[in-house]
Amino acid sequence: MSRETVNSLRPLGSLVFETAIVALELPEHMSRALMSERLAVLGMKPADLTIELLGTLMPQIDESLRLCLPQSDSRSAMMRLTAFVIDWEEVPVHEPKPKVEAPSEDASNLDFDAE
Repeated sequence: MSRETVNSLRPLGSLVFETAIVALELPEHMSRALMSERLAVLGMKPADLTIELLGTLMPQIDESLRLCLPQSDSRSAMMRLTAFVIDWEEVPVHEPKPKVEAPSEDASNLDFDAE
């Protein structure tokens, strides 16, 4: 699964939410309803989902999948979701580097013997 795949969807949630939907490899409407319902129980929206929260919700997601899918399908979906959580790497946020002025050509004013 690539981030390009995720970006082709209509994003309704966080990157973690959207990628988890793809990772489940179930019908999109089913995955979205299941994940959104589990978040709503906590008073949260799909945009609020973080990788840490997803990890915490895994047992509840597993329970929901077992209720609506055959055992082999729910087990496969959970294995894919677990692999996604384990392999997740945060997208680094690059902060602008502070500008550093180059030292002047004239270094005669520097006192290297000062304590």
